[in-house]
Amino acid sequence: MTLTAHPADGYEFYMWQGDIDASLANSPTVTLSLDAPKSLAATFIESASGAVFYVAPTGSDDNDGTSWGTAFETVKHAIDTANLVDGPATFRVANGTYTENVQADITNAVTLISVESAADTTLRQTIGTRHSIIQLDHPGCLDYSVYPSSPAIDAGVANDNVRDLPGLARPSGAGIDIGAYEYDQSRFSTSFAVNETYALAGTPITCLSTTFASSAAGNLAYAWSVTNLTTGATFTGTEADFTLAGSSAGLYDVVLTVTDDGVNPAAVATFSPAEPVSRSVATMYVTPGNEANEQFPYDTPAKGAALLTTAYKHALDNTTLMLEPGIHPLTVQFIVRKGVKFIGHGENRPAIIKQTTSQERVLYIDHEDAYFENLAVTGGRKGSNSSTRDNDFGPSTAATSENISHCASVDGFGVNAVVCADPLFTDPATLDFTFGFGSALRNAGIGYDGARNARDYLGRTRVSGGTIDIGATEYQEPATVIMIC
Repeated sequence: MTLTAHPADGYEFYMWQGDIDASLANSPTVTLSLDAPKSLAATFIESASGAVFYVAPTGSDDNDGTSWGTAFETVKHAIDTANLVDGPATFRVANGTYTENVQADITNAVTLISVESAADTTLRQTIGTRHSIIQLDHPGCLDYSVYPSSPAIDAGVANDNVRDLPGLARPSGAGIDIGAYEYDQSRFSTSFAVNETYALAGTPITCLSTTFASSAAGNLAYAWSVTNLTTGATFTGTEADFTLAGSSAGLYDVVLTVTDDGVNPAAVATFSPAEPVSRSVATMYVTPGNEANEQFPYDTPAKGAALLTTAYKHALDNTTLMLEPGIHPLTVQFIVRKGVKFIGHGENRPAIIKQTTSQERVLYIDHEDAYFENLAVTGGRKGSNSSTRDNDFGPSTAATSENISHCASVDGFGVNAVVCADPLFTDPATLDFTFGFGSALRNAGIGYDGARNARDYLGRTRVSGGTIDIGATEYQEPATVIMIC
């Protein structure tokens, strides 16, 4: 009897399980001899996008690795092949034990998947405890190792784990490190911590270095280079730590080079953080479409950031972001977790914050001091009249009149709505909270049974127009007078 496994859409065949020879288990089509009762089941796994390679204990590194029938034998060979792929790659590892005698370095965005359980798939290293089985060296991989200045070093609680995740003996220093990785303190290396990566101009930039070296401290020479990428000014230092007292606005590239003169030849270690140090201003501008002319610190409309999210990254509590007229696009929900003020620049809400996808809300205000004024907000996922969870500004408990003023939320609840717009009260200073024909409160309330027979706070007809008004008073629609002459 011949059997063929046919996967459903989105799946691919993995293996047969049951009464079958191991050499045939990964073949989607098998022929069985029915000389005795047999039990057989086909196993399927979800398909992966992009390049896919396969590894199995029964495979061979002479194969092309593109199917279970032509699987590679070693994880190292599979990684080396995946590193050469243009774009992300996935390789599936069948259950079994893989003994690797060479460290595998991942330099591409590679995903390793054990098709069964972790208990059934084991990678072992035979070349000594100073080598990793796998070394991650690509931003697409999750690397949770630390730098010498990390507060996690020597700060853990001792336990029975004498080696870290890659196999390094722990502790390496005075104590065990926090996390899955132990930093190798025998390696000559350096890094530094910055007092505040994001702060206002004038805030000192202080860098405290940590260097691991076999030589005495007197043999170490320090060279700091701190460049304001906005102005081009460069500052230098030769001590173990560095402070720039009067920092002007700009993005600062900080590089530390340490030379160990106690070894021959002299050893050199260099460190620079991936993100520059930011010294911003109290008011920044966002100018839609200004990619060609934007320049940090975005202190004028002509140099404003092209994207709202770009300016917000450098904003601090009490920073004001002035949004110039035009559409400010978002592609994911904008979560506001800082006390930033967002002000539309111009009359009648000419700045529009627009969510361009249908699966995300526009905004989620998650800070009590965040503030939006004179803006229009539209697009994104819509809720219903009874839903506060899906409106443009997030939960009603987060977005109140303390956070929003004079802002129009277009289609905020599936219908045209106005959130915290100017109510145009007659004279709030004398506690006269009646309002005129042009108020956003007029005909904007939610009706209820008996409303048309009710009275407002002043004893007047409760539903004077087509719909009940928001608030304690009802605008009294003028009577229609027909004059016949």
